[in-house]
Amino acid sequence: MDHLSLPNDPVSVEFDRVDFVCREKYDGGPFLTYPLRKGRAYMVPAVGHVSYLVHERLHPTPTSELEAFLQTWLFFGLLQEILGELYSHEDFVLQDEAASSPTTVVSTSKLLALMDTWIRSIAMIDPNRRISYHRISECLWLARTTLQAVPADFNPSQKYSIASMAELIGLAANKAFNVQPIHNKCRSVWTLNLQNMQRESQMLKNGWCPSEISKCVHLFKSLQTMHFLSRMGKLEMAQRHKWCSNDRCEAYQNNLRHYQTVHRTGDCSCDDYVIDSQAVARILEKGALPLLRIKNSEFLDDFSVELVECQPNYTYIAISHTWADGLGNPHANSLPRCQLIHISNLASVVLHAAEPKLSSKHALIWFDTLCCPIKPVEAKRMALAQMKRTYQQANHVLVLDASLQIYNLESLDPVEACARIFTSGWMRRLWTLQEGSLAKRLWFQFRDSAVELHPLWSALCRILITEVGRKGLVFDLLIVNQSLRTFFHRNPGNPTAAAGISVLIDALQHRSVSVASDEPLLIGNLLGLDVGRILQVPIEWRMATVWSQMWSVPRGIPQKILFHTGPKLATKGYRWAPATFLMPKDHHAAAILSLSEEEYSGIPSPEGLLVHLPGYFVSSPKPPAGLPEKYWNLFDAVDERTLYMRDCNKRWYQAAATTPSTVAEYEEEKTLLCKVIQGSDHHAFLLASDFDAPSDLDLQSRNALLVKFQHAQDGVNYVQSTIHITIAMLSGLFCDMLEATYQCAQALRKDELSRAVAVTNNDRVSSEHSSYTSALNSIRQRIRDLAAAIDDVNVRSTAKEYTGSTDNLFLESFIATLYMGRCGLMGPKTLGTQQWCVD
Repeated sequence: MDHLSLPNDPVSVEFDRVDFVCREKYDGGPFLTYPLRKGRAYMVPAVGHVSYLVHERLHPTPTSELEAFLQTWLFFGLLQEILGELYSHEDFVLQDEAASSPTTVVSTSKLLALMDTWIRSIAMIDPNRRISYHRISECLWLARTTLQAVPADFNPSQKYSIASMAELIGLAANKAFNVQPIHNKCRSVWTLNLQNMQRESQMLKNGWCPSEISKCVHLFKSLQTMHFLSRMGKLEMAQRHKWCSNDRCEAYQNNLRHYQTVHRTGDCSCDDYVIDSQAVARILEKGALPLLRIKNSEFLDDFSVELVECQPNYTYIAISHTWADGLGNPHANSLPRCQLIHISNLASVVLHAAEPKLSSKHALIWFDTLCCPIKPVEAKRMALAQMKRTYQQANHVLVLDASLQIYNLESLDPVEACARIFTSGWMRRLWTLQEGSLAKRLWFQFRDSAVELHPLWSALCRILITEVGRKGLVFDLLIVNQSLRTFFHRNPGNPTAAAGISVLIDALQHRSVSVASDEPLLIGNLLGLDVGRILQVPIEWRMATVWSQMWSVPRGIPQKILFHTGPKLATKGYRWAPATFLMPKDHHAAAILSLSEEEYSGIPSPEGLLVHLPGYFVSSPKPPAGLPEKYWNLFDAVDERTLYMRDCNKRWYQAAATTPSTVAEYEEEKTLLCKVIQGSDHHAFLLASDFDAPSDLDLQSRNALLVKFQHAQDGVNYVQSTIHITIAMLSGLFCDMLEATYQCAQALRKDELSRAVAVTNNDRVSSEHSSYTSALNSIRQRIRDLAAAIDDVNVRSTAKEYTGSTDNLFLESFIATLYMGRCGLMGPKTLGTQQWCVD
């Protein structure tokens, strides 16, 4: 698509062409009712109900026909609706001269200029801005809803062209009408469900790490961004990522036992410079920072390194790097002389460019490989405990990343420079989050020069205001910059204030660390905890020690941390607590935690986390006596991983496990909730938020935690966490269908036929005995009769809508499922003041 921004030297791809497939021109009428005019009324959603998905499932439109129709409507129709008199069909089609045969393609080469004209003239075209903006938002909502429902074999380029054009219209509308973010009705995230496998495959060919692609898909919300990155090659780094996966980058995982420090060039064999680690330890014992003053020479053997103790008036540069680039050394405090001289030169250039009045010719440097002792262990602990202060007090932090030093800064504009910085290996490491966040002035070294991040940020802000064609791209980059640079400065009135846990979870997504025991130290530094205390306990207790201090961070421990999925600690009293935040796919938890202010904070205790959350006790009836366990499968029953639940007000809910259980006894049945709770009244589930809370979309879906009741004391319910689940409150006709089949199931449970099966089974006859099979067949027939007797028109139409058939199998399935007791019965909701202690 020609309107999408490209990097300086874009990688060519084979799938950017969008063929013109329309079978007729757009008719020029209102966009919202075009399907009605074309006999496709099902594509226009009624209030509160979208029948398009159901219709396509039952009566699928041939894909080629659907592609043609949607290109006419969603692409050309939307453009005509928005541009009005500025629109000309001929501006968006052309002949592809490079094709082997005459081919008409879609072109957006004139779109940006037209949108700029439209933005300037919008006030003259329609003085009633509110109505016009509202109409645009309605059109975009319908386009996005329709596009997300297309089948999997829908042409990805067609889909991408519609989405990227619609995204641009939304950005332009917000600018034209001067809509503030809080009132933005065109904020649709067009990347959702629009992942383009072709583009991701092309990024792999262009040298991208698979896990970096996954990170980008999750992190960046604009199609402008993903298009730009897909054309930004990283071929020089491709070999480093050949063993990487979507979840993990192996290139930056260091095997410290076999680690090798590298020289500047492959043919260099200069000696290592070894620092006096005992002298470094003596400086650390004083509570001071060790610095290096390097006096260079033209010869590798003729340079000197002076170890100095940092003083309050000293100006120094702290070096930030990833050990995967070969500048670390886990075996000794030494570094090849060639590397040390090179680092000194780079630091001196930055220092004198930033502070030209500085009298000293030699930069003072802090570099972990030489300034953080390998031995003795106590000295290393002191250096680690001072790591936050090291970068916090540095006048400048210089980032050395091999993936950046391949490119000349002079050839990159600010957008591409930031894009390469924010997708570099340096951004994937846990230690570097602290180093970059603490920096007063943060610099990144490219091949030809270093650049400070702040001027790049200023340039992006100017582009955000002036260029709608790059607004989504730049906004994404600014969000990443903000998450990095404002971690320790979120409160302007208190620059040293640490961030809260929800901010931490979001910042740690997609980062990694080679030594797992370093994570608690970094979290301690990032949240302002007592790192010395964390260092003093055994490694296996470090994360529990972190959690024991978290009550002191801003807003404390959010109660909703209970709904954070992933590995949990095995320590008694802390089995509710995440064992790590470095979970690449655990994205939803951060969103849950940042939704709103918490009324209560969780309080850690030796027995568990004390919380106030809405909850329900839940049980499940035992299967009728005498029936085989899998009896209901004979009726093509509903997905056995789904559990339907009924509360005391006859409202229905749908629940499903979202993650494996954290308790061994539940592992085998981790997806079958009915197996966990069946026949027991000792379970409850806690909700992340109450169902009674209003919801604009009326989705009424909640994250929940199934817990096992242990005991109650002094008004506190002590429970043990078991399984993370998602619960949705159902509504409308589907609930009516569930209630009707539930009543049939209850009637059957009381029927003489059920008692007959139980009696026959108690007589211990063979399962193949005629009397037993006769009893089972009678129940089968009774279920068929009950389903056939349901005369509620709405119930029967609901079954037909979901199956496309008028037979009774769907109703029979639910009657059989509920008859077998595979449902949850919810007790009254606990009071909002109820306290739970969750382990």
